[in-house]
Amino acid sequence: MIMRKVAIYEKGGIGKSSTTPNTVVGLAEMGKKVMVVDRPDDHTAAIDTSELHKLPRVEARTIDPHDPGKEIIYSGNPLVQVLKAGGLLLDSGMADIRETVTMTVLVEGTDGYRAAFSLAELDPELIDRVVLLADAKDGQPLPAREGPFRIIVPGEKRPARWVRQVKAVTLRKD
Repeated sequence: MIMRKVAIYEKGGIGKSSTTPNTVVGLAEMGKKVMVVDRPDDHTAAIDTSELHKLPRVEARTIDPHDPGKEIIYSGNPLVQVLKAGGLLLDSGMADIRETVTMTVLVEGTDGYRAAFSLAELDPELIDRVVLLADAKDGQPLPAREGPFRIIVPGEKRPARWVRQVKAVTLRKD
């Protein structure tokens, strides 16, 4: 399988906002599993599953929110690693930490559902919990109603930020 990473960037006014989603839709219609990582510096990357499988993979054991007696094992990539694959540079220097805590990450599903995270919630220099971009559940690819990608946030009392059918991850500098 040939892996391609598509990056669309330049200053405003060149059509990134329309080109990127149309490119992703076209790739998805061709059967490619792809998502968008959008950064505040006018850089957008479309990342497919072959690239994600090159990143560090982890498992998260969670309790099924619909059946509290059942454990589910999700596997995939730490969301922060996906952002790094999209070009995010994280540094542990104090100046960069100050910038990190002011940035937000917006995750959007195909149904329009969105959840927000502080970038600091994802940075392993600042927190021990791993927010996961999952592509497998109990050793199998995610079912169509959940995937191809889903955000899993272990330890939250309710799965309100567990975005299913993730299509885009946007990093915002406010």
